[in-house]
Amino acid sequence: MRIVHISDIHLPTKIPIFSLSGKMVVGYLSYALRRKKKYPIHIFHAIIEKIQSMDYDCLIISGDLTNVSSEYEFKKAYDLLSSVLDERTFIIPGNHDRYVKNAIFPIDLFDKYFKKFTGEKTLLKENFYLRFKKIKDRVIIGWDSNFPNSMIKATGYIDKKVVLSTKILLQGLNAKNPILVCHHPLWNPDDKHESAYHRLINRDEILSELNAISPIVYLHGHVHS
Repeated sequence: MRIVHISDIHLPTKIPIFSLSGKMVVGYLSYALRRKKKYPIHIFHAIIEKIQSMDYDCLIISGDLTNVSSEYEFKKAYDLLSSVLDERTFIIPGNHDRYVKNAIFPIDLFDKYFKKFTGEKTLLKENFYLRFKKIKDRVIIGWDSNFPNSMIKATGYIDKKVVLSTKILLQGLNAKNPILVCHHPLWNPDDKHESAYHRLINRDEILSELNAISPIVYLHGHVHS
């Protein structure tokens, strides 16, 4: 199976400052004054052109399409990604796509623009995020480790019931060795450790449960180096 994986696009978007409030103002100013130069739009266009030229089975995007989860950003992200969004695409949100509560309630802006590419729910009504999609003979599982944090935090968390439900789902599908996609990493090289303000809070607990799921690969984002 040929997989294209990209993450943490942080699409550069000019946002009217009057449309922002609270944490979004500080976050947007930090992006505009400090981080914007790291994500020039010509790099993004080059990535899209490269993807369009490739022969692949699945495109996986593991979150952080936006910077401060403004609707302006979600709309622009959808427009700019539209040429590679099709039945082969699987997307999960990142922490910047869940930057503030009003990006999730009363309307989930990520779902508003990208629901078609997030896979199926396991239940019609659920109080947790678990999505799946089957492409060829492989099941892809999507977890959402993100929640609105304070200004200085970018931590994540996976509820154990998500892991349990994943096991039940795979049994029901008679599927083994899925592709597991989650924004926060579960492991880092020795020279790339994350701080307590940036990592998955319960990563050791989740790692201990992974043997029962046995993913063929774990795809994530969040860290940029």
